Amino acid sequence: ACNSDKNTPLHEAVKKGNQFGERALIIALQHCHVDATRLLLAATSLFLIFWLRVDRQTCLNAAAHGGHLEVVKLILNEKPSCLNMIHLILLGGDVNGVTPLYAAVHGGHLEIVREILNTPLNWFCGMNGFDKSLMTKTDDLGRCAIHITTIKGYGNIVDLFISMMPDCVEIRSSCLKTAMYFAVEYNQIGIVKRLVYENEDEITAKLVSCDFDLGGNTALHMAAMNIVDLELLVYLLSFPNVNLHAINNKGLSPLDIAVEAASQNTSDFGEIVRIFEGVDATRSLIRHSKPWKHSQQNNSKDNGSVQDDKILDVDTLVASLIATVTFVAIFQVLGGTNESNDIKNHIGVARMSLETIFQVFLFSDCLAFFASMTVVIAWLFRERLQTRIITNQSPLAKFSMLSLGTSIISTGLAFLSATILVTVPHNFEEVYKSDPKDLKEYRLMFTSEILIAYAAPLLAVVFLSLAW
Repeated sequence: ACNSDKNTPLHEAVKKGNQFGERALIIALQHCHVDATRLLLAATSLFLIFWLRVDRQTCLNAAAHGGHLEVVKLILNEKPSCLNMIHLILLGGDVNGVTPLYAAVHGGHLEIVREILNTPLNWFCGMNGFDKSLMTKTDDLGRCAIHITTIKGYGNIVDLFISMMPDCVEIRSSCLKTAMYFAVEYNQIGIVKRLVYENEDEITAKLVSCDFDLGGNTALHMAAMNIVDLELLVYLLSFPNVNLHAINNKGLSPLDIAVEAASQNTSDFGEIVRIFEGVDATRSLIRHSKPWKHSQQNNSKDNGSVQDDKILDVDTLVASLIATVTFVAIFQVLGGTNESNDIKNHIGVARMSLETIFQVFLFSDCLAFFASMTVVIAWLFRERLQTRIITNQSPLAKFSMLSLGTSIISTGLAFLSATILVTVPHNFEEVYKSDPKDLKEYRLMFTSEILIAYAAPLLAVVFLSLAW
């Protein structure tokens, strides 16, 4: 028997929910009744399959949360024509932002996680056969699936995520925390070891000491706060290139935090000293060997950073003065400029441009200018990149950095073009037409001097970058 809408009593029973808004299908899912679920799926409209409760929890959520692998497979494979809609549900989530993948991760259901990630999603598929947006979708707390897995300590699911999407270790939460940060924060040393197993030392050092949260803290800062169990701190410090002096928003390095936390207990402080001596930080600890100093200066930087700041100030000032003087000097031309067109030069070109002593001046002035510019660039970018990663800067700071780089490059090009215009003779052919060999040598000399003076500082920048 059917009503006016062609619905049977079974259809109506499936539509009607109990006092909690739960329909028959979701009850069958929660109790893993596969046969009943198959029958109810056949009798349920697509809308009711995917929206079953007032909190927007779907049948996939219910099955994934309960760990019912057979039911999950049934839902994903029963209606292959609805894969696009299934994809939307996989990305949707309930009122708390919990998607089926999240529900499976919360329960530690590895095979269900694998089944969801391996579901063919037509044109939504990524390079590895799954949509990466499943991994980057956040819940109401701004956390992704890899973050939940890390917090819960499910190592096998972490391995699965890394195998399918290696760069998932760099996904950030709304607070800019990475999986490494969460693993350290929740003292999941087993997960930390899994996160660094497949990565090179440089990537590991970045994850440990160069990825900052909103408070400017790195994973190493978090490890330094936990002096009750020092195993994790010792493990993180075992990696080369880890930055012990990364400064948070309060001006504290991991070393500051560790010593301050240990200052209440002499035995703990001795243990901290022993640990950091193992990573060649003895001199830094000597500066911090008075625990009471930290209680009076909680926001002070470590002495090494202060010394760097002083060097930065002096070098930047001197380099700026040199750049200013050399920029002006090239246009206060030695011997003056030509005031009329003649066989050697046009108006405004240096009279002594062909003299050897003038070549020495030209080369030295260009080298001094670009070397001083290199010092300014190196210090400014070193300060920015060592204390904050680009993604953790405000839009104004990013714009300032871009504008500064444009300004420096433009200044260098202006200097180079003006130098060629003012100092290089314009009529080589007429001056040396009787001796083509001299013409070639002088052209080569002028060009090489200017290019060498320009390239030397750039090579220095590359060398310094590799050194850092």
